[in-house]
Amino acid sequence: GGACAVDERFQAAVRATTEAEEAMSAGSYAAAMAADRARLASAQKRNLEQASLHGEEEDAVQGAWDSVLRGGQQQAAESEEEVRRKKAQKKSDKRNAKRAETAANAGSLSLYVSGIPQELSFNAVQNLFSKAGKVTRCKLYKDETGENKGDGIVTFATEEGMEAALERDDWNLFGDILTVSRPTFTSRETAPKEDWRRIVTLKHMFSQEELGAAADYRAYVTGLEEEVWRECARIGTVEQVRSFAADPACPVMVRFREVGSATRCIAEFDGRWFNERAVVAEEYDGNRKRVLPAEVDEERQARLLPQPKAAPPPSAPASAAAAAAEPFD
Repeated sequence: GGACAVDERFQAAVRATTEAEEAMSAGSYAAAMAADRARLASAQKRNLEQASLHGEEEDAVQGAWDSVLRGGQQQAAESEEEVRRKKAQKKSDKRNAKRAETAANAGSLSLYVSGIPQELSFNAVQNLFSKAGKVTRCKLYKDETGENKGDGIVTFATEEGMEAALERDDWNLFGDILTVSRPTFTSRETAPKEDWRRIVTLKHMFSQEELGAAADYRAYVTGLEEEVWRECARIGTVEQVRSFAADPACPVMVRFREVGSATRCIAEFDGRWFNERAVVAEEYDGNRKRVLPAEVDEERQARLLPQPKAAPPPSAPASAAAAAAEPFD
């Protein structure tokens, strides 16, 4: 009958084509596809000849062939995509493995260096220690103002370079003696996740320019933190307030005793203006560079009472009273 027009030989040819495509590499794929198309065309011709001998309509046979070929082409396209996907995954796995190996070796190939002049950049330190061996990384630690603290980590490409640097005891930069030793790494402090909802991040509360222009940086930061403390104490009990001067978002972090207080703080402060900047208030996201001390600042808690609301003069309208009670711009 008509079904025999597409006989088992043609089905086998399509299956063989698909299996061949799946086994081929990307380089030989085009040539193999051309060969398979020629083979299928030859099989189609033979099938039409056999169909005519059995009195089958050519259009019906051709329609059946088209259906088979469409299925084969779809499988071929899916096969080609799978080959590309597997190759990309293999490359990605290799890159990730290399990164993991580099990270695992970094600790064993690193040295802790102290006594570095604060005005120098990491380039000067890296160039100095390159005399012992190839340096792959040089990190200088900074304080809360963003200034160099005078110490850092130097990582070498090989154990030989690291050992050569460790054996020398005459490292110096412009006359300043450097101390070189094996580092002791500690895990970065984190805030317990159950506390995140009690912590508010207030971004854009200051600028790097303001810090640089301040006559007394520490007094400026202290004054800012205490102003924020008093404002937040109107909302609920505050446990800690800390600014992070080296953070580009210029945040002040506030931890409340209650989650509800933090929620109200976000609602009240978000979008509010302070020193001609719009404040962004949001729930803490676990950023490890913005970790508050775990203890409660009891000294500030006792000293910094809530900012009192100014009583409006008898003749002042309600809008003026609201403005008077608003310390922020």
